[in-house]
Amino acid sequence: MNAPLRHPPVLERRPDMLASAQTWLVPQADQDEPIGRQARRLFRALRLYDRPRHPRARLLHVPVLRQIALAIHALYCLCRVGGAVKARFGKSHWRQLLEITDFAFRDGFDAQTYYMQELYAEQGVRRATQTLTRFETKNGLLSALKRLAPRRAAGRSPLGDKLAFHARCRRHGVATVPILLSATRGQCEMLDGIVPGIDLFMKPRHGKGARGAGLLRHLGDNHYRSDDGGIFSTEAMLADLARRSLETPYLLQPRLTNHRDIADLA
Repeated sequence: MNAPLRHPPVLERRPDMLASAQTWLVPQADQDEPIGRQARRLFRALRLYDRPRHPRARLLHVPVLRQIALAIHALYCLCRVGGAVKARFGKSHWRQLLEITDFAFRDGFDAQTYYMQELYAEQGVRRATQTLTRFETKNGLLSALKRLAPRRAAGRSPLGDKLAFHARCRRHGVATVPILLSATRGQCEMLDGIVPGIDLFMKPRHGKGARGAGLLRHLGDNHYRSDDGGIFSTEAMLADLARRSLETPYLLQPRLTNHRDIADLA
């Protein structure tokens, strides 16, 4: 399983490798190699582990201790979710535990990844090769990418800008949650347009997590109730978003809920 690598990263010792991503990908590069498998290969081969960011507990980055913690975590996940997987897919708890162990040694996955990415389902092994995990991305892979493409470098994807990210997904045919409206500097711009009769979700255009986000429940007759109990008409809601956007740009999206077919796993 993944364990911290105490050697200095190759990128630190090879300044020439910072020239371009193409140079960085030269070692055993394969155009058809799935992105997840490629990321893990480079993470190990180029020794990109730089600091313990995920998981946050530093003891979980110490060899042996990490493996013990992952084994305990696997048993916990198996007890919580294993029954639902067995009922739906017919896989016994022992079979699930064997698969979790196999993914751990082959790909460095933990039990949470196994269940969240539904690797227990058909073609789970194939999907695993296309899966990125927080261990390699948080602990060094993203840092290496930032060194290859600094913040203002041409061609760097603005992932921190949710509106730009949405537009990029649309251009490449990647399914993403519609953005109904964008509010910036007191002005509201309709994008996909407000759909009547549905719950809405507002969030800052920049940032991460749930800071500044809020749910607007549709009450009927073009009125909504916010998280703090306030009731707004559609016009008042748009005015409130415009006011908020004077300090922070906001986006408005439809509220998404889990499909009933996965309610037992969500």
